[in-house]
Amino acid sequence: MLETSKDGAANLIFPKYKFDLRLALDKEVNIPPANLFMEIGFNKTKEDTVKHYRRYYTKELEELPEVMPPSPFYLEPIYRQAPKGGILGLGGSKDGGDNELAVTGKFKGLIMVYSKERREEREVKIEKSVTELKDLIKRIYDI
Repeated sequence: MLETSKDGAANLIFPKYKFDLRLALDKEVNIPPANLFMEIGFNKTKEDTVKHYRRYYTKELEELPEVMPPSPFYLEPIYRQAPKGGILGLGGSKDGGDNELAVTGKFKGLIMVYSKERREEREVKIEKSVTELKDLIKRIYDI
């Protein structure tokens, strides 16, 4: 069904209806598989566009090469010092050298590196655009 339609690569599919003579009503046809698409909404009539099927993924999108080939995020582990020999975080040595580092999470973010000259050029361009926009708005409302 998805193999023969153009909807196989789509992230959003709207339902298609066909009139069923035996039941004398419009019946939905070519329903996408439930393991790939989530049904959202409800149509009262076949002309409504509330109901649709949305593709969903079980992993984070940046981990799927077909969605986002190179991950744009910088990942860095976050550490905390854990007491060595303590029970449930209690006790352990007071000397920092005797304790060990434990990974408690990940920092995930975008990092942008650019030159000072390029940043200054960009800020001037943005300021010029904002000034032009303010002048246009003022001219429109002063007319």
